[in-house]
Amino acid sequence: KGYTEIYCLCNNAGIMAVDDTITKNDGYEVQMQTNHLSHFLLTAELFPLIKAASKKYGDARITQHSSLARLKTKHQKLEEKYLLHYEKDGQLGGNEKPKGGDFDLKGGPWYRYSQTKLANSIFNQALADQLSKSNDIDCRNIVATCAHPGLSRTNLSDHLLKDAGFLICKILGPLIQLFLFQSASDGSMGILRGIMDNKSSLECGTLYGPALSIKPKVSPSFTGLAIANPTLPYETDQKSKDMLWRLSEKATGI
Repeated sequence: KGYTEIYCLCNNAGIMAVDDTITKNDGYEVQMQTNHLSHFLLTAELFPLIKAASKKYGDARITQHSSLARLKTKHQKLEEKYLLHYEKDGQLGGNEKPKGGDFDLKGGPWYRYSQTKLANSIFNQALADQLSKSNDIDCRNIVATCAHPGLSRTNLSDHLLKDAGFLICKILGPLIQLFLFQSASDGSMGILRGIMDNKSSLECGTLYGPALSIKPKVSPSFTGLAIANPTLPYETDQKSKDMLWRLSEKATGI
């Protein structure tokens, strides 16, 4: 209330690898609603103010926050079932994880989380398409980007360590984070680049974060500078973009 324009919107809210539950009032899987659907709705609600900033300043920014988990979906694609309405909990893979599942992102909680992070990337691609083909110059001047933090020392996984036992929680977990993870500040560089870098240094639709090599196989870097990542076919698939947009509109009532 009271704002006439918003220059940058960063959709950064997120939860990770939680139980197979739906939101009480809306009936959508809790990770998908938190990590994507809420961002889709917020972007739509604030878009007139973002467009006003673009008109005033010559550009504006919308940045999504994805993750390396986008590369770890069970079937390497966005699946419609994770964006549907449900009447009860436990419909999307349950809470079981195989031994070591928290390290290689396997099991129901991780498959659901990975879907939300792929949804972030695909939303960025779909939004960039919408902006670039607009007849309105103020829309075309909005730069949509995405980011991923690599492995960063934040509190996002605290609940996982808490359930892992004394050795992992108090000794191994902190040591792994200390030596293999980068700081939260370094992990935020992709977001900061998207919302603060010179427009000439950015490309609409691009995801920025620690490097990703896709040949001869997909091989992500866990730490490092926020640079442009190549896209994979399941991030730019037109059917996935159309499906995400359609079901997100239905879920949010836009």
